Amino acid sequence: MEEGMIKGTIKNTETGEISDVEHYLFTSGLKITAIAKIINVNSYEHPGNSKPFSPYQISVNCQALDAVGSIFALNLQFTPDSAGERDKILEEIKEGHIFLLRGEYCITTNSPLTIYEPKYNPLPPDFSEEEIGKTFLMNLMSFKEEVSKYSWGKDFIGA
Repeated sequence: MEEGMIKGTIKNTETGEISDVEHYLFTSGLKITAIAKIINVNSYEHPGNSKPFSPYQISVNCQALDAVGSIFALNLQFTPDSAGERDKILEEIKEGHIFLLRGEYCITTNSPLTIYEPKYNPLPPDFSEEEIGKTFLMNLMSFKEEVSKYSWGKDFIGA
């Protein structure tokens, strides 16, 4: 296996043969579209990583609004291939900004709904950013109360 790759093994119980296994993220194949307000953005470097794993990771915590008006915690994960791609995402995705986003999601134990490599766009012109901002503001206290129940909550809301 390549240097820096996540490693694991699997054992065939019938033959006793042990083989190396590469780890991959398996998403549900289901997609979500939501309006999201960026709560905070964190950028990490993993210098030992090599293809297929990116040396860059951007983790974004959001307060999201779905099509029926529910507010929920959402995490975005980006793994840009280059420093230039990373810098472009960090320039566009900033705390307090509101985006329309979509992508495949994954739900794991004790974590918010997470979209990997989401597509994001500014709100369409017929959307009122002011009205959407009010919706997020009205729900902010209940949102903070809800996410603070989880181990990841304090990091998520920046408290």
